[in-house]
Amino acid sequence: AFVRGLVGESCDNVCGKKERGLTCASEWFKHINKCDVLIAAWPKSSSGDPHRSCYNGYYGHDLPGFQFRKTPSELLLNNDLDVYPSTCAGSSATTERLCPCEYRYPKG
Repeated sequence: AFVRGLVGESCDNVCGKKERGLTCASEWFKHINKCDVLIAAWPKSSSGDPHRSCYNGYYGHDLPGFQFRKTPSELLLNNDLDVYPSTCAGSSATTERLCPCEYRYPKG
C-alpha cells in the first residue's frame, strides 16, 4: 500500500503506526518516484488547483513527496536515487511523504 504521511513524518513512522501494523518497503521507492503516482496521491495543490506536473530538480532521502509551504505547492521527485536514495527514515519539516508500506510476514 502507498500511504500519505503528515508533514515531518518518516515512512518508518507512517507505516509503523499501530493501527496499520505495516513496515516501510524501501525497494518500492523507485516505483513511486514517478509524476503520475504523485499526482494520483495529491491530485490538488494547496490552492485547490489540480496538479499537472512535478519538479525533478531536487534530491534527498525524504523524497518523493509534496511540499505544500511553497507557493504554489510542489510535487517533488528525487532526481538522484543512486547518490541520495529515498529512505524509510528520511523526513522534512516542509514535506509530506508518500510511503511504500507492506505487511511483512514473520519468519519461521
